[in-house]
Amino acid sequence: MAESSTEAVTCGFTHWRGTPAFALPSLGQFLKRVLGAVFVAQKGIWLFPAYHPFVEDVVHDLKIVVPNIQFDDKAQAQIDAVADLGKRLETFDIPLRDDFSFATQPYHHQGDAVRFMLAMLRCGIFYDMGLGKPRRSSTSFVTTKYRRSC
Repeated sequence: MAESSTEAVTCGFTHWRGTPAFALPSLGQFLKRVLGAVFVAQKGIWLFPAYHPFVEDVVHDLKIVVPNIQFDDKAQAQIDAVADLGKRLETFDIPLRDDFSFATQPYHHQGDAVRFMLAMLRCGIFYDMGLGKPRRSSTSFVTTKYRRSC
């Protein structure tokens, strides 16, 4: 069982069907204790969510079940980027490219919704009727090409 191994285990970063994921080789069924763990049998790898808001918990769990884990450069860059995103989300400081502008000036809550949708990999906006959800959703969809990488 890899839990007691003294060899370093390297965790990588990949995209699985468009979703950011940490990847580990199959070390055993104990990895299913990690938040969001999925075993991909045809590849022989374990995948774990590598996006906000799950990264902190996934990394914490991985360090418990694989104490000698190391993260490669791409995985560490993703951990750092998501931590930065979490800090920016607290103030809705989600940058758009300088050449982007809204077709119509959004209300404050609509601008917050667009930045939230751009920051989250998957989300829902549950505003009441009449608060501009369709326009903000379409704006978010169109502006994804204008999002700065994070």
